[in-house]
Amino acid sequence: MKARIAFAATLLVCGTAHAQSDDLSFSVGLKAWSTTWSGFTYVGPKFDEKLTPLQAGNKLVWIPSASVGWGTLRGSISAYAPADHRFEDSKINRRQETDFNLAWLVTPGLALSAGYKRVSQIGEYRYRPAGPVLGASASAPLTGTLALYGNLGLGRLKTPGKSADGKEVVFDADYQLAEVGLSWALPIDRFVSAMNLTAGYRMQVLVSKNAGKDSQEGRDARDLTQGFAVGLTMRF
Repeated sequence: MKARIAFAATLLVCGTAHAQSDDLSFSVGLKAWSTTWSGFTYVGPKFDEKLTPLQAGNKLVWIPSASVGWGTLRGSISAYAPADHRFEDSKINRRQETDFNLAWLVTPGLALSAGYKRVSQIGEYRYRPAGPVLGASASAPLTGTLALYGNLGLGRLKTPGKSADGKEVVFDADYQLAEVGLSWALPIDRFVSAMNLTAGYRMQVLVSKNAGKDSQEGRDARDLTQGFAVGLTMRF
């Protein structure tokens, strides 16, 4: 099984790539993500006997973020707030994510980052992969206040060891992220130095390695969350 060094897009303030500054700045943001969750479960008497796909209905998820910047460097933290997702089999899984990133503004339209991501999925079983990430975020102006932005990434996450109760899932996973959309710089002249509204499509994939035992060789399992997202960020 090949290990891949990952590129996972950082959750930077969308206005970060528009201007460079030598001053200390602080930003906060909130994103609303209307997402569906396509996961997997097992059939048969054993936990790893046979994989079968499973779908959860649409859920509105909140992603708060905060960042601090100095010159071309910016540190950020963001979270997929704890949310309960109900699947077709009526079981409920709670999902939560946390991202820590340190980014470097290479050009006014490109930022590169390195950080750490942690995912938690808790239901009948606990799946908690985490690991280091690298990332890239870019934007391109369309008009004076409107820009196209994109985040692309890949990641490699590992899980903790088995628990005494046997409920801990220990599959390592490849993490992938893609988000594209439009960013609008709102007119503002007091209280904050910049305010941005974003609207786009966001997709995250976890590919759990050797999760299925349907045959002589293990089979990977795909976990997908995707949907439209709207966000607002303010820089002070």
